[in-house]
Amino acid sequence: MPAKGPVKIVWQIIFIFVPVLDLWAFYRIKKLRKFILIVWIPEIVITMVIITPIILASVEQSLNGNPMLDDQFIMETILLYFVETGFTILSIYLVYKWSKEWNRQFHQ
Repeated sequence: MPAKGPVKIVWQIIFIFVPVLDLWAFYRIKKLRKFILIVWIPEIVITMVIITPIILASVEQSLNGNPMLDDQFIMETILLYFVETGFTILSIYLVYKWSKEWNRQFHQ
């Protein structure tokens, strides 16, 4: 059920870091669909584009008996870290912005 009054922005931001509660944070301010379209779907697609080659290379390397720690693996892992960090920052920004707009409705 969406919030019936103002929401605490600090709690909304904390919810971003807890799985499933991030969805609830956006649902409370009636922005869940936008969040899924702007953050979740692109994050899943980009992550899969990065992770799939890592997994395939890992399987190929293990079948050949070679260690997996090569430069490409390390670069893809670092890239994945930056992508995930970027989407987390975007989520924090959006929950902050939209929560302020939500709260503004109740102060007018």
